[in-house]
Amino acid sequence: MRSHPVLAALAALLPLLPLSARDAAAQARRAPAPAGRQVSATFGLSGGSAALTCPFCTGEMKGSFAGTMGVETTVRPAVRLGLELQWWRYSGGGATRSVIGGAPVVHFHPFRSRRLFLKTGLGLARFAATSSEEELHTGVIAAVVGAGYDIRLTPQYVLVPYLSWLTGGSGTMRLNGEAVTPRSGVSLVQYGVAIALR
Repeated sequence: MRSHPVLAALAALLPLLPLSARDAAAQARRAPAPAGRQVSATFGLSGGSAALTCPFCTGEMKGSFAGTMGVETTVRPAVRLGLELQWWRYSGGGATRSVIGGAPVVHFHPFRSRRLFLKTGLGLARFAATSSEEELHTGVIAAVVGAGYDIRLTPQYVLVPYLSWLTGGSGTMRLNGEAVTPRSGVSLVQYGVAIALR
């Protein structure tokens, strides 16, 4: 007879067990996900100046509009790895000139506020100049260095003023398909504002 109160208590607790499991699952769903690799996307428009360099080139920097696109993933609280595309275009003097470059990059936040970041990378770049009669182009291995500053606008969007420099050399310049020199290079400086989704 003494076991009846114990059995009655167990019977009263049994209906609560599934409810407790459901509550735990709901809390787990509501809990924030643990910090991990966070993917972000960046799109920027800027002013830019670019030049073709070679032993007999003027190396004159032509100013025009430029831009950048990138995708990054956070691998540490202060480090992001990504892929970045840069471009520039200029029309004048009867010709159109363009630069396009792509590189894996590393973004590093040197301060605990994680607003200022420095970037560096190594990839490929191509300079092209076309007119109605001629086509000149060169491709080079190019380094990318730069800096930016994150200004949080909303929980999802960040405004990023940035400065970037792409430079490379030892490319073969070709004019209408014929090699002109094996020592040509590209330089592109950008300064503008990007929007990042992260």
